[in-house]
Amino acid sequence: LARLEEEGTPKEAYQFYIDTRSYGGVPHGGFGLGVDRVCSWL
Repeated sequence: LARLEEEGTPKEAYQFYIDTRSYGGVPHGGFGLGVDRVCSWL
């Protein structure tokens, strides 16, 4: 939030994201199965 204030960006543009993060972050980054991982798996 401090960075938004530094840049002068209105918080309303990111309010949906700020509300989501008020409950905490996600426990993991997920599982990215990209083309490179599929090729290395084969």
